[in-house]
Amino acid sequence: MIAGVNVVDIIFQLLTIGVPIFFLIILLVFWRSSKIKKEQFNRIEEKFNSIQNRDY
Repeated sequence: MIAGVNVVDIIFQLLTIGVPIFFLIILLVFWRSSKIKKEQFNRIEEKFNSIQNRDY
């Protein structure tokens, strides 16, 4: 019976630590992907502007 309580306590502690870490990882992944998309958008915008500014 005591071993069962210890297993439950371990599972609870892992979840207590794991949930904030999970949300932190999700936040970091979202931040990184938005940064990459912003950089990609800026490169596309620069190419578009250079094409638009050409004199033919």
